[in-house]
Formats: sequence, C-alpha cells, structure tokens
Amino acid sequence: PDLTINWISPSVNTLLGHDPADLAGVSLTDLLTPTSRPALDTFLANRKDTMVSETLDLELHTQTRRTRVVEATLSDVAPEAARATGDAWVMAWTDRTEQRQLEQALRKQSLYDPLTGLATRTTLHFELQQRLQALSRQEYLGLLHLDLDDFRTVNESIGFERGDELLQAVAARLRSRLRATDVLARLGGNEFGVATVADHPKAVVT
Repeated sequence: PDLTINWISPSVNTLLGHDPADLAGVSLTDLLTPTSRPALDTFLANRKDTMVSETLDLELHTQTRRTRVVEATLSDVAPEAARATGDAWVMAWTDRTEQRQLEQALRKQSLYDPLTGLATRTTLHFELQQRLQALSRQEYLGLLHLDLDDFRTVNESIGFERGDELLQAVAARLRSRLRATDVLARLGGNEFGVATVADHPKAVVT
C-alpha cells in the first residue's frame, strides 16, 4: 500500500523533532525502525475491509535517530473525504515511550535482583520448569538452598550498607564457583538458590 504522508500534525515536532512541512510527501516507512516495518506490513495485510479503528505499537525514529514508541491508531477516512483522497487512512500516534521503559524496568526488576544482579525467585522457578522439561533419563536436576548464618547480626552491628556489600561479595563468590549452565538466584534477604543439572546425584553438590 501507498504509505505517503499527505498531512501531519505540528505536534510531530515535539514527538520526533521534525518540521511537519519536511514530512509531507515522505513515506511513513522512512520514519519506522527496521523492526516496525514488518509489523506494519502484516497489520495492513490483515486489516478489515472496513477499518473503523484499530491499533498497533510502532517504533519511530526521531530526527536525531533516537527511538520513540507510539501506539498508532488507524482509522478509515470519512466516505466523503475518501472520494476526494482515494484509498487513505488517518493514523493517530500516542507516545508510549516512557510507559514502555517503565514496564521494561519493572519486568527486569521482577526477573533480576537489583542489588546483586542475580536471578530472582520468579526466574529460578521458570528455569527449573525449563530444565525439568529438557531433562534426559541420564541427568539429575539439583536445587540447592543456601543462607548466611547470623546475617541479621551483620546488619545490626555494622549497618545495612555493609550488609549489602557482603551480599554482593557472596553473590560474586558463588557465581565464580558455578558453571555457566547453572542458575544462581537470590531468593530474598540472605537466601540464595542454585539450580544445576548433572549426570550423577553426587555431582550436583560437588
């Protein structure tokens, strides 16, 4: 389909940094990131004959080549306008960049412990399920639970900042002793978990 921009709102200057006059006659594809072009093509190929209003997420390049995420709402033009313009659509953009960034940050926080960078309990649970499904008859899945004795005393005697540093040091030490295929997680507080696969039960803990 023809994706030439016939008119664009002056607010595009705030969103993307472009002068609206510079975008008239330009193809919408020139503003899309490489990952968004296939998504738009698929969307248009599957669109309904009468498209009252449908939405999809797109990534657009700003004038400085940064990326903005928008929710694009496509609507058919009114019948009387269609007779004058031919086959055309109206596309309205809602900036969702900050919202998407916040969602990604929250998702990352739920999967990785911000203090140690280790997997969280949620991630460990998912990895255990994955390994159980892929386990062969000759393999054993081990789940190790570790906690630091008297860790509360550390916090109370020398402060929470030093306690955090100790947790980070323990996480680094544990990580250095494990294989790349093992999953090390901080379960909360002073507790850690390790998921490991071995070809013998004794090898799980050695």
